[in-house]
Amino acid sequence: MAGTAPTGYTAPKQDWTAGVDNPTDTHFNRIELNVKAIEENSRTIDPTVAPGGLTGSLRNFLDYFSYMIKAITGKAAWYTAPAITLEATKTHVDNTTTAHGINTIVTELSDDTTPVLGGNLDRNNKTIHGTLYDNGNSGAAKTVNWSTQGNTQKINISEASTLTFTAPPAPAALLLQVTYGGNYAITWPATVRWPGNTAPTQTKATGKIDVFTFIWNGTYYIGGYSLNYTNS
Repeated sequence: MAGTAPTGYTAPKQDWTAGVDNPTDTHFNRIELNVKAIEENSRTIDPTVAPGGLTGSLRNFLDYFSYMIKAITGKAAWYTAPAITLEATKTHVDNTTTAHGINTIVTELSDDTTPVLGGNLDRNNKTIHGTLYDNGNSGAAKTVNWSTQGNTQKINISEASTLTFTAPPAPAALLLQVTYGGNYAITWPATVRWPGNTAPTQTKATGKIDVFTFIWNGTYYIGGYSLNYTNS
């Protein structure tokens, strides 16, 4: 249903016959009152009428405008102020420092210390890689910090050494590359569990490499190993 004519508007006479119909004061008053009604009196528009082209009456275009204003603001009524103006939206979109109410734009994952995925991560045939953190020489005792130094680390066993592990903040897969500086043995943390409850026989020869893997389950490090690699 289209909107209504202004209050007080009278349909014009459209069947004048020359020499028969003579205008009277009633006719002139209707013309004057209709002009006044169009300019000053209230009318009802219909915001449910969608525009269908480039043509239409004044009444049609008032309906079309109210329909499009509703579509732009998203409000139930065309005359309800929008939640945000177009100018404010433009400012928000252009903001590169505190966009969307946050204090920092995250351009790298390293900018967010606790990122959480909302779904599956598709690496799209790309490599996910990181740093092989170097713990340096072990000395007689060394702490391998899985919490702050990453999932993949290496260490040089420079003498018989007792290792201590600092757990990651959540269950994780871990890797430790061990290079031996001589016939030096490693004493593992009590929280490490090996297959068959038997620790592997370390290679313990200068320049040799053993690779140990662990699954931290929140209580224990479930260990695995690959031994006797040559670093040359």
